[in-house]
Amino acid sequence: MKKNPTLQKKEEIVYPESDGKPIAETDLHRDLLLQSIEVFKRYFPDSYVSGNIFLYYEKDNPRRSISPDVLLALGEKPGRKRVYKTWESAPLDLVIELTSISTKSEDYKSKKEIYSKILKVPNYIIYDPERLILDVFMLKEDHYEQLEADERNLYYLAHLNIFVAQDDKVSLRFFDSYGKPVLTQEERIELESQKAKEEFIRAEDESKRAEKESQQRISAEKRIKELEALLNKRDTKDDLN
Repeated sequence: MKKNPTLQKKEEIVYPESDGKPIAETDLHRDLLLQSIEVFKRYFPDSYVSGNIFLYYEKDNPRRSISPDVLLALGEKPGRKRVYKTWESAPLDLVIELTSISTKSEDYKSKKEIYSKILKVPNYIIYDPERLILDVFMLKEDHYEQLEADERNLYYLAHLNIFVAQDDKVSLRFFDSYGKPVLTQEERIELESQKAKEEFIRAEDESKRAEKESQQRISAEKRIKELEALLNKRDTKDDLN
């Protein structure tokens, strides 16, 4: 007897976390990717931040996927995901692609098209850390408009209320709404270390000052006793006379 197709169990659709291809990247790209993720996780602690994760944007169609270098979803809770499914998760608010000669065409064309027309990501950043080329885009309806830097050479991401710019030290630098740099983990450790050293020096100076005051007090007390002894000696001599 032939089974009714409507009664057959629907075959489970698999959304792979990898396409089987190795991720080729330079040390510079990898370090900057991890650094950007770390900075955003700390600055947006209640949101989802990830990178190099497979993102699927059409239900029941695993072919419709993309893998952003860095992504931020303000409305999604932080945590670990195997893949990112847009129909189950919050929309993206920012995507960063760390581009190179080999990925430039894809980042500026096909990926840009998907981020603007399908995913409608409010802000898209393309940065080439080797050539120090930074392009920042803001979504306008279904296409991206390139932003211009202000007089401080900062790009304002209004949707996130933060700034982004190039930096000689860390290449890609983010600033808070007041224009204050968002420190990397390495910079925070260095700053805390410097504060600890300064505190140690202050404590040491205070200890030396306290020790000096103590010695001065002991010397003063000793001098007072010597003077009192001298006065007592004179009084005794006067009494004998």
